Amino acid sequence: MPTSSKNTTVYAAPVMRKLAEIVADLPPSLRKVADFILRHPLRAATLTIEEMAHETSTSPAAVNRLAKAMDLGGYTGMKAELVATLQQMVSPVDKLRNELAHRPGGAFGLHEQIQSASINLATAATNNHADTFEAFVTRLTTARKIYILGFGNSVYFAGLAASTLMPFCADATAISMEGGNENAAYRLAAITDQDVLLAISLPRYSLDTLQLARFANERGASVLAITDSPASPLTSIAEHTLFAPADHPVLTSSNIAVLALIEGLVAGVMARNKEAVKLATELTESVMAYLHIPTSGKTSKNNAAPTRIDRTMHRTTARLILRPPNAEDLTRLFDIYGDPATNQFNPAGPLADTRQAEVLLNGWLNHWNDNGYGQWAISTRKAPDHVLGFGGIALYNYRDVQRLNLGYRLDAAAWGKGYATELGSAALEFAFTDLEAEQVYALVRPAHSASIGVLEKIGMQPFGELDDVTGQPQSLVYKAERLQMI
Repeated sequence: MPTSSKNTTVYAAPVMRKLAEIVADLPPSLRKVADFILRHPLRAATLTIEEMAHETSTSPAAVNRLAKAMDLGGYTGMKAELVATLQQMVSPVDKLRNELAHRPGGAFGLHEQIQSASINLATAATNNHADTFEAFVTRLTTARKIYILGFGNSVYFAGLAASTLMPFCADATAISMEGGNENAAYRLAAITDQDVLLAISLPRYSLDTLQLARFANERGASVLAITDSPASPLTSIAEHTLFAPADHPVLTSSNIAVLALIEGLVAGVMARNKEAVKLATELTESVMAYLHIPTSGKTSKNNAAPTRIDRTMHRTTARLILRPPNAEDLTRLFDIYGDPATNQFNPAGPLADTRQAEVLLNGWLNHWNDNGYGQWAISTRKAPDHVLGFGGIALYNYRDVQRLNLGYRLDAAAWGKGYATELGSAALEFAFTDLEAEQVYALVRPAHSASIGVLEKIGMQPFGELDDVTGQPQSLVYKAERLQMI
């Protein structure tokens, strides 16, 4: 078949379009036959009615009824339509599979893998319209938020899509990475008609993916699907679908086409971003933070680290998610820093209004912009969208000396659960491993026994005192040494 027209894909053939339209409403036995044809259109054109019944675990009568449901008279008419439409096409994967079957020992090597991958990529190019791909890119670039979903093996694709889309979209998050279907449903509960759900599912399809996709659809969100064929139940839910052929001569399925589609979508979204070159440059520079660069062994006077950190990076601990703060955190910042309970040992007292909170937040954001690290917004893996506090490593003036300082403040509801200790340990690891700092300091009021206990529990030791509050006892200074901690 020619490939110049946009409507020359396998699934654009009239018989295939008709099947895709009616498959969701067919009785179970007829749907089995339809599913098989949609997944294996080339092979279906070569089978007798008995062979088709055997392949689909149905009966010749069911195969014949499907043909009549398609107004093709019977199986003879349906097969003639398939043959007439697909006679110029031969399935390369089936050819390779048959070739391997006749080899001694069924040997499979690198050449065969590359051949199989090339076939699936070529089929993906043939079976997907350019305008469908553009519709995907448009939805992704205009969405308020992108939720990405996949279970089973597809969970890894969801994570890849989220991490690579994140720098070029307003907000992209994989909702199925941790906590299973219950946590994914919790995260998806806030989806609106301004959002997009990108659902990824290959055989065998996850019921959880289908149910959550339907939920997003009911909420008015745009559902985009990456799946293997029109036989996938996702196609009837999604607004737009890209097909990733998953056939493999040896393995249960191939992932090559899915990876190619994800990479293509990221490139398409990036190309539409007016600041793409700038963003790409920043991402390239951020990689330097993870490369070993020999140094002279000298440390800076103020303990500031010479490397820069990827400011889009989310760090995790056993229970916590630590991410850079953003403007949307203003309300929670004021809730916590304006609460008298969290300021019991703070001589300055709680923040009086959101204007003060905004000044504080802007200071943190500027620190991140200037240094590539700073205070984190803290949430739990179980409730990732609820900020329970702020803390981390930042530069702080100890009178006339600037030092790396560990600080934190948690919502009173989060006290007594060990979160401060978990945060403190992660912060020290970050400072000594990522920043390659030599020392980290912390200030604590002498009456704040709980915070003193946290500092000592994570390995910090008393270092001295600092007269930083006029008319009140001096603050205690604690210090951790890199050589003692790693």
